[in-house]
Amino acid sequence: MRKVTLLLFVAIVSMISTVGFAQQDWKFNQYALNGMGFNPAYTGLGTNISATGLYHNQYMGLADFNPTSRNFNIHSKVNKVKGGLGLNILDDEYGLEKFTGVYLSYAYHKDNVLPFEGTLSAGISVGMLQISSQLSKLNPRTNPDPILVTSDISGFGLDVNAGLLFTAPNYYVGISATHLTNPNVELQNNASVNMQPHLFITGGYTYKLNEKINLMPSVLIKSIVKKSQFDFSTIGMYSNKYWGGFGYSTSDAIYLLAGGYLKGNQSDGGLKLGVSYGATMNKLGSIGGRNSVEAMLGYNFKIQIPVKIPPTDPIFH
Repeated sequence: MRKVTLLLFVAIVSMISTVGFAQQDWKFNQYALNGMGFNPAYTGLGTNISATGLYHNQYMGLADFNPTSRNFNIHSKVNKVKGGLGLNILDDEYGLEKFTGVYLSYAYHKDNVLPFEGTLSAGISVGMLQISSQLSKLNPRTNPDPILVTSDISGFGLDVNAGLLFTAPNYYVGISATHLTNPNVELQNNASVNMQPHLFITGGYTYKLNEKINLMPSVLIKSIVKKSQFDFSTIGMYSNKYWGGFGYSTSDAIYLLAGGYLKGNQSDGGLKLGVSYGATMNKLGSIGGRNSVEAMLGYNFKIQIPVKIPPTDPIFH
């Protein structure tokens, strides 16, 4: 396990160190509540089946060209594979460009492999990435324009993500990379889009303030070599069921976080709802894109399979 972990870590860092700036990956304010969205090493952690959906609308007010991001993932621990299995679907829109990825993920879990109490997880996800240019949204003065292409074009490429994660009773730290295959997606009309690897580094800590309140600060670093974005957030969890907090992103915004368990609690799982509201601080805020909103719905559950006991033969009873 240690050799595999070291090789995976070296591969992630070396792939990132050879690329330049390209299309940015997704943006979610509630990253601390949805690690599966950017690190496949989260696959299968916990004892329940976990399903999460998120929607993020950035720079509201910029008509049809503001960025939106959607994510749905579901995963579960599977003892037979010594880890977890999952499905992750990501969908981003930036103006006329749309990026959709569908991935199957696997993570291997090992307890107490380090000289610290906790679980080390190594994960990988493999899937297909579709990139589309929604040129039909263009509205040229001359319709149809003989020069402009006004029909949608798209293409597919193989995509691989990988990550490592160490979770302890009161803290966690992880590293992951997306687009390790550096997919070059060929579109129609001799166009192509190259997706460069992204590096994600995350960490968080749970501090017990008193019997009712836990403080949970966290950080997420997203980097493409010379360009990095830092997200810092702090959540206060009350009675293991309700939370509220704030965050700051060096890219453009400050934001508020709130939510709670409609059924169950953080320890046992259940149905949870989270929301976030952000205020834009860059120049886009002055032309209408001042706000961002985000919603999250998650559900942790178990499937109980009844064990049928065959009837006993009365002769031998």
